Amino acid sequence: MRTEAQAHIQDAAHALAQGDTATAYVLIQPFLAPPHPQATPEERLAYLFARSLLARMLPTAETHLPVLSDDLASRAAQAWLEIAPFRLFGYASANAAILRALMGAKDMSIVDIGIDGPWQWVHLLQLLAHAPLRPQSVQIIGVRLPIPGLYPSPYRRDDIRRSLMSCAEELGINLSYREVDAAQGQLPAPTVQALAGPAPIVNAAFALHHIAADDAASIPRQPRDTMLRDIARLRPRLMTLVEPDVEHNALPFSARISASWYYYRGMFEVLQSYFPASMPERWGIEQAMLGHEIHNVVTCEGADRTQRHERWRAWVRRLQAQGFQQVSLHTHEYYVNKTLASPLGTYATTENGALVLRWEDIPLIAASAWRRERP
Repeated sequence: MRTEAQAHIQDAAHALAQGDTATAYVLIQPFLAPPHPQATPEERLAYLFARSLLARMLPTAETHLPVLSDDLASRAAQAWLEIAPFRLFGYASANAAILRALMGAKDMSIVDIGIDGPWQWVHLLQLLAHAPLRPQSVQIIGVRLPIPGLYPSPYRRDDIRRSLMSCAEELGINLSYREVDAAQGQLPAPTVQALAGPAPIVNAAFALHHIAADDAASIPRQPRDTMLRDIARLRPRLMTLVEPDVEHNALPFSARISASWYYYRGMFEVLQSYFPASMPERWGIEQAMLGHEIHNVVTCEGADRTQRHERWRAWVRRLQAQGFQQVSLHTHEYYVNKTLASPLGTYATTENGALVLRWEDIPLIAASAWRRERP
């Protein structure tokens, strides 16, 4: 059964899709005032959807979302990465599969598509430090994608190298790190292959949904199937993929709003269980970081809509079309849940070989592993 706020937002989106701006405005008007610091997750969410719908109706209106100070942006990003479970789930799931693939190899290269910080690889280095049969040397090649800066990183570009090299030295691991740029979202496969050598591990965590697809594929970037084809040409020993498990790519506007409400309600409920209501970092995550995601999903179309998440089963079809076969992560479910130590209601579960982070019945993030079987 729909709540009042949910009904207002979804009915407003439907009215707007029909060109009925007046009805849409009446429906969102009760939610346009900023929420109280002690507001419920749904009240906080309704405000963001209402403001974004208003921006779609009146592009010239004063509908801008909050802009964080540099200090709060850094603290919010740190809380998002180190306390909230979303990135931690993705990194732990992918690293469990990567660690298994690394065992027994003499040397190993990891290609990280869409790198934006050192966090995943610091975690992997810590695991390697205590692992038997670890490689004698590890090379990480960070591939920079032209991703909008929705999540302000506390690390500048050069800081990633310094952080990783410092961590590796402290742990006694022989590590090298390089970066390359994927201009216009196109993987420079020959350059990456020359650096990585044969059979690298490829990781793509929270990155590929920014690559154009479907109605946005006409913009001057390569579509995501081309990116996957270029990854396949690297002949990776293993590919790990982590993506939000929600459809924001191909659905028509009204259906997209319904799907995104359901998804972000789960995200906001999870944040409620991790952070006090009045904590500034939580406000920053919700109103600025996730708020900008919601604003992009609701307000933008075509090339301007960069938040193009797809359900995990859509990624399965794309990867299988490029000759990849899935590697089940079910043996890592206990480890990932233990790593998360999540409050009641948030958990990782195995679904068709993938690990899926859920809040109650709502899928949030899916992590999977793949091998390419055919030439």
